[in-house]
Amino acid sequence: MNKLTPSPIQTDHFTSHSALLPVYAKLFAPIRSTSDSVLEIGTNDGGGIKMYSDYFRHAKAFGMDILPTPEALKNERKIQHFSQNAYTLNSLDLMHQLGGEFALIVDDGSHELKDQIWFCKNYPALLASDGIAIVEDIQDVKFLKPLFDAVPPGYCSMAIDQRHVNGRFDDLILVIWLDAI
Repeated sequence: MNKLTPSPIQTDHFTSHSALLPVYAKLFAPIRSTSDSVLEIGTNDGGGIKMYSDYFRHAKAFGMDILPTPEALKNERKIQHFSQNAYTLNSLDLMHQLGGEFALIVDDGSHELKDQIWFCKNYPALLASDGIAIVEDIQDVKFLKPLFDAVPPGYCSMAIDQRHVNGRFDDLILVIWLDAI
């Protein structure tokens, strides 16, 4: 598989948020074969983390959601799911204990600005040297400034706006990576 493809578990990446797939394909290509672990916050039914697990074939996949582990993920040997609030120091510590060097960390959780700011302040510290963190579904373009301001020193960030493609108000993401300079 050379591109992101749908899993049997439903995910909005192939329907309402399909405008992000070409962006993700470009962002993920350099880290695809070297990824050891990926993390998705906000797994819902498990379709997104299953898609990442399939795409990053050599990576262990972790998912976290306040909802119970989705039935579809219970027999997945490459995916470990945690039913807890990702926006706490306990969750951050748990991810650090599990390795703390993620090639990809995706925040698809509550979509609330306060949680997205918390993610930007805290989760980049868990990135591998070539890793990327993504805040999905930013609800308003005005939220970009506080999100950019929350990114810690030593990291770079950029917004990618795909709202024009499918007319989705929330096809707006923030990408964070370690500054190599």
